[in-house]
Amino acid sequence: MTNPSNEPFYGIAVLHADYRTRHIAPVIVSDPEGKTVPSRIVNETLGEPEADGKRRWAFDLEFFCDCGSTATVAYSARFGDDPESKSDESLWSCRIHKGVLSATEEVIS
Repeated sequence: MTNPSNEPFYGIAVLHADYRTRHIAPVIVSDPEGKTVPSRIVNETLGEPEADGKRRWAFDLEFFCDCGSTATVAYSARFGDDPESKSDESLWSCRIHKGVLSATEEVIS
């Protein structure tokens, strides 16, 4: 994520994903040190299976993001489940008030 601001960013980053897949699974997000950060899939839509067994899966992956002023921080996402991914709803609300950074990934093939 890139923070173009002169102020440090402490909020929620959102990855807008849209692609075709055979398997739907939870996603784990890790910070640059490899530590799992709270994340959740929202605004999910799942298409009907096609002849090749794949279907279109679109969602927003929200995750806690800390990014210094005018900095870029690389977070990673992978399929899996980790209790550290979960966070109390009140923490999500607090983070939303600090801001949202967005990125988009579209792989439709």
